[in-house]
Amino acid sequence: MQVFQNLLWCRDNCLNHWLHWLKWLTLICRDTACRVRRRPRNKCGETKSKRGETESKHGETEKIISITNCINPKLSNNTSLEFQIEGDWSAAATLLSLGVIGGNVTLANINSNSPQPDAIILKLFEELNINCAEIASNIFRASKSNYNGFEIDATNCPDLIPILVVLGFKANSTSKIKGINRLTNKECNRKDTLAKVFKLLGGKINIINNNEFEVKSSKLTGGFIDSHNDHRIAMAIAVAAQLCTQPITLTRAECVAKSFNDFWKYF
Repeated sequence: MQVFQNLLWCRDNCLNHWLHWLKWLTLICRDTACRVRRRPRNKCGETKSKRGETESKHGETEKIISITNCINPKLSNNTSLEFQIEGDWSAAATLLSLGVIGGNVTLANINSNSPQPDAIILKLFEELNINCAEIASNIFRASKSNYNGFEIDATNCPDLIPILVVLGFKANSTSKIKGINRLTNKECNRKDTLAKVFKLLGGKINIINNNEFEVKSSKLTGGFIDSHNDHRIAMAIAVAAQLCTQPITLTRAECVAKSFNDFWKYF
């Protein structure tokens, strides 16, 4: 009888879990679909774009990283239309954090009014008075900043947690990141792996109450580190290298291609 009751409990909890995420995914897909827009073509068939290079206020050429996803569906008359989907805020948060820790980074094609949960990184930057501003429509620049520790509930934006940990190492005081149980079923057990990997680098990071990272200001070292074939961990380690006193050799670094194929060319 007890076994039967346990099976019923598992069934009901699993069903409620999947219904919750189905509802959330439906809302995100609906809102994002409303933001897909057609991009015009010029006479040569090239896609018009303002990204790439621009003149800075000092007359110097400044490179802009564009977080862009395009699709080209073929029509029945053998013509095609190109559509642009707004940039991924998970990748954008990583690169903007690179600017906050290491120096100036400018990104294009990221929407500050995006329904993507990871866009909450902008709110955190604002609360911490971090140097990150929209310098033109959908173009953001982040620069090296000094900031205090922070507290954030990342339950609805778990892909931000790896880079939030890195930001925590740079902060002047202790940071707390909640919702880390969401990381257990990623490419690896990302919760335990993040703690393990960054402790190897000298990071002061602890798991509190099984669902929270406590991250303290840390001077990282360097050495051989495995990505555990996890693209988010690999990208976070790349940014963390800016805080290291010695070089990092990252194994299985090619895993970043899962979400950001050109990531390494910006390093």
